[in-house]
Amino acid sequence: MRIRTLVKESFAALFEQVDVLVSPSRYGIAPKITEPLDAGGSPGGRPATPGMAALIPAANLAGLPALSFPCGFVDKMPVAMQVVGPAFSENALLAIGREFQARTEWHKQHPGVG
Repeated sequence: MRIRTLVKESFAALFEQVDVLVSPSRYGIAPKITEPLDAGGSPGGRPATPGMAALIPAANLAGLPALSFPCGFVDKMPVAMQVVGPAFSENALLAIGREFQARTEWHKQHPGVG
């Protein structure tokens, strides 16, 4: 619980400077339907330095809301981005997601078959 308190305090300080964080939803492309979901990620998908790779677990630990949505394709497979906000910012995150989808068509496209 002490670590969780420190993580929450760090995020609170960060959100005094920024409104939301934007990052990849995952490193690497989505797995194909024939691949197991627990295979450990795609080859070479995780960066050498941690960067924002720990954002999802840290935000989960801090209890922060997040929204993930499609933003394109790599090798005919979908990729997504996420926005993370301070506590109780769910409406703002949904508004960001709605605006992104109003200006793009990624959520209407499907991955290549084959």
